[in-house]
Amino acid sequence: MEPVAQKLALLQAAFARLQKVVLAYSGGVDSALLLQVGNDVLGENLLAVTADSPSLPRAELRYAGEFARALAANHLVMQT
Repeated sequence: MEPVAQKLALLQAAFARLQKVVLAYSGGVDSALLLQVGNDVLGENLLAVTADSPSLPRAELRYAGEFARALAANHLVMQT
């Protein structure tokens, strides 16, 4: 198995061991990957939460929401 495939399998297994997850989701590359893998494994038992503050660019907030919707993931935006 390739190293990347091994790491992905380990990440999937880590999510599978959990019953429910709240994921801090900024919409960046790292948290988007975690959202996709976690959503694939846990489905409705994963909640992605994005903290919306005045320092968060509106374009980044829109992207985060669009990506979560494309995955049909549970996504909550909280004002901070």
